[in-house]
Amino acid sequence: MAQKKKNVHKKKPAVAIEETKKTNINKWLTLALFIALAVLIFYPPYVRGLFFNENIFIYHILTALVFIFIWVEKIRRRDYSFLRTPLDWAVLAYVAAYLLSLFGAVHPGEALYGFLRALNLFMVYWMVTQVVKDYQGYEKILQVLLASGAGVAAIGILAATGYSK
Repeated sequence: MAQKKKNVHKKKPAVAIEETKKTNINKWLTLALFIALAVLIFYPPYVRGLFFNENIFIYHILTALVFIFIWVEKIRRRDYSFLRTPLDWAVLAYVAAYLLSLFGAVHPGEALYGFLRALNLFMVYWMVTQVVKDYQGYEKILQVLLASGAGVAAIGILAATGYSK
């Protein structure tokens, strides 16, 4: 007598499959946002140090795009918080000081560029606090900063020794 074998391969419920897909999307989206933020932190020293308005304008656009994507992700997670710590408020106060300096500026155009630069720095700071959630993430951001600094130092040494044109 042959007994029928029970089907040990049970199908996963549709809810579990949906949760797995959402988890995978969340992981990939978090990784993509982290990489975009790392690029924003890594590349500025290589573009003439962002001293010229044309270069920093491109940086403003890229920062705004990443900022928008991070807000879309926050809204998707139903996280509507903006400023959490006293340091967030201090950095925002720095931007507000630049905004106030616009009103009595001798050179309003330069004051506006200074305000935009300070606002951009705040946005990058805020994005790091939103994307990086643990100590390991902060270590990775610091490694990106170290790699960028080492690259700039190597270019400087090569230029000083005559190997770079």
